[in-house]
Amino acid sequence: MKNIKNKNRGFSYIELLVAVAITAVVAVVAGQFQANVLNYNRMFSQFLKAADELRGIMRPIAGEVRAARTSENGAYAIETAGDNEFTFYTDYDADGQTERMRYFLDGTDFKRGIIEPSGVPAVYDSGAESITTIASGIDTSVGYIFQYYDENYDGSTDPLTQPVSVEDVRLVEIEVTIDTDPLKLPEPITISTQVSIRNLKTNL
Repeated sequence: MKNIKNKNRGFSYIELLVAVAITAVVAVVAGQFQANVLNYNRMFSQFLKAADELRGIMRPIAGEVRAARTSENGAYAIETAGDNEFTFYTDYDADGQTERMRYFLDGTDFKRGIIEPSGVPAVYDSGAESITTIASGIDTSVGYIFQYYDENYDGSTDPLTQPVSVEDVRLVEIEVTIDTDPLKLPEPITISTQVSIRNLKTNL
């Protein structure tokens, strides 16, 4: 009588090990994929948030620069026009008084200084300047935040070279790049805008 082999025998030890190994590899790959997706979503969310915050910073600055005007004591609308510092006069808080505004780079912090006029005749006391950090992690490798153009700017004209004569300035370009951690993603975020100064505008 012939012996009939059992075709329904269970897994051998080796087959079981191979199956476990394959399952483990699939689990590791799936876990890594999920981790990468979550990490990407986190970085993308951080990028969008940082970009929105940077735009939120730039919008009011642009409005203030656009409305720059003569100070309460008759000083010219622009006081200084440096690569990383711009000082001008504008009605910052819409109270009818002209404040002295200073935006400047301090290390990797972008700061704003405000001086309210006081007395008659009006004076701007540098000791009363209120300074606030409005953005941190500024990438300073570009070398400038502000660039300036005169009345001949046509969209492709080179910016004025330093030292800039404030009387020549008609348009200000503001470019800020934030890189909160150079060793990690997301990549640096750059937001720029060009602002024509309304009260000084000629042929722009």
